[in-house]
Amino acid sequence: RRQRQMCIRDRLKELRQTKRMTQKQVAERLKLGVSTVSGYENNTKTPSLETLIDLARLYNCLLYTSPSPRDG
Repeated sequence: RRQRQMCIRDRLKELRQTKRMTQKQVAERLKLGVSTVSGYENNTKTPSLETLIDLARLYNCLLYTSPSPRDG
């Protein structure tokens, strides 16, 4: 059985939690509303490319990685 692909909302939440940050802390760092950050993680809002780049910098991660064999 194939595993469900991770959606951006799941990855954003995982990265935030790994950095031990609250949604409020992320919002303050990026000058966004807490409801906006929550919306990204709950799939009710879509971050712009600029915001995705800012999030990648904040979380110190790549914005895009090519599929790996483990992705399946």
